[in-house]
Amino acid sequence: MGNRLIIYIMKLREKSVIVMKKCLNFPIVFGIKFFVILMVILVAGCTLTKEAKDRKEHISNSGQKLWEQNCSRCHNSPSPASFSDAEWDVVGSHMRVRAYLTGKEADAIIKFLKSIN
Repeated sequence: MGNRLIIYIMKLREKSVIVMKKCLNFPIVFGIKFFVILMVILVAGCTLTKEAKDRKEHISNSGQKLWEQNCSRCHNSPSPASFSDAEWDVVGSHMRVRAYLTGKEADAIIKFLKSIN
């Protein structure tokens, strides 16, 4: 859910820039719209900072915990014995992109899966 929130905030920021450009054509209401847009960006920035802190805490979790938290979000997690070590490298690289994992998170999950394979 945190990743979806970050994507939503990024889209909101993009929309804010577009709205702000349109506001430049209307000098009378520019001040009000600018203030509202600025407040949205500031609130979104604070939320993003909280998400970044949560992400850092998430990285400190063990590979097993990361595997349990991330892999089961979208599908049933496969048994670690389902793939060889080389195959886990490929699966991990693919799922890193699909699950919006950082390199450290993906490496921790792959290391865990290889250790119990």
